[in-house]
Amino acid sequence: MHDTARVLLESGADYSIRDQDQWTALTWAAMKGHLPLVELILYFGASIDEKGSDGATPLIWAASQGHTDVVKILLNKGANPLIEDDHGKTALVHALLKNHLQSAQLLYKGGADLNINLLYAAKRGFPEMVNYLLKQGADHSWITEKQETPLILASLAKNHKWRKFS
Repeated sequence: MHDTARVLLESGADYSIRDQDQWTALTWAAMKGHLPLVELILYFGASIDEKGSDGATPLIWAASQGHTDVVKILLNKGANPLIEDDHGKTALVHALLKNHLQSAQLLYKGGADLNINLLYAAKRGFPEMVNYLLKQGADHSWITEKQETPLILASLAKNHKWRKFS
């Protein structure tokens, strides 16, 4: 696949053409976790923060699929971790929603907001993610406009593994 793409790009194939979902080859490569292809398309000059019809960038797709190696290269090449999709979710939020801790760690280092993401992790019932965000400085007493705290949202989570305390 990588060799085929290289031949096509070297012969002048347009990496900016979009399919019916407004996704380019870079978006597809990031979504599928094809690191060599991501690097190749970027080398030929693709826009790193391009958005599809849903507003998602290649970084958002890589994070949502847990492709940590792709997340890392996109961040190193300058992808913006603060861009939101059409639903107001950043790449870190997508990583949190799927419980992809390694991708979330990279995205946090890239400048993502801790407190908002603590709320998502608490609401989804992801203790490892909550612990990581707290250790990075997220505020456990942060309150939303609806007066919800991470603890309140954690109590609403459906996938908690509750332990009996005595």
